[in-house]
Amino acid sequence: MRHMVSARLGLTLAMVGLAASALAGCSSSGKDTAGSLSTVGPTPTVTVTATVTATQTVTASPAPASSAPSGPSGPGYDAARTAWQQGASSSSAQEGAFWKKAATDLTGAVSSDTGDTSGYALAAADLLAMLTLPDAQQSPAQNAAFLAGVSALDAFFNTPNLYS
Repeated sequence: MRHMVSARLGLTLAMVGLAASALAGCSSSGKDTAGSLSTVGPTPTVTVTATVTATQTVTASPAPASSAPSGPSGPGYDAARTAWQQGASSSSAQEGAFWKKAATDLTGAVSSDTGDTSGYALAAADLLAMLTLPDAQQSPAQNAAFLAGVSALDAFFNTPNLYS
């Protein structure tokens, strides 16, 4: 946009210069009593039309194809994610059974799933640690541990705020 404004300003100044030249050529050499140029005949009209076209070319290279998925994937991860989601819709007394299943699914899938399985052991440990927390009447420290575990597992399973 800045270049277009500069180009228009330059053209406007050039048109003013052309108009001044045309007027000077049509005016008489004498001055009137006020000291201004007096013109003979009608004032000439100068019309200038200009078209400016700018083209910008952007070239983007496609990302290289990856042979393996970049995150966790596979039937074990999918089963654990499903159990994690089912736990969220169950009562607090029942969610531990879903967390235990999710931990078991992840532990068994470390060697069989495709993609990045490096986070499986930590996620399984977080699930098992949450099993040790009471279902109700948690202390502030226990509640903080629960919230930290939920946050880490929501990130791992890509289920933001599932247990909120």
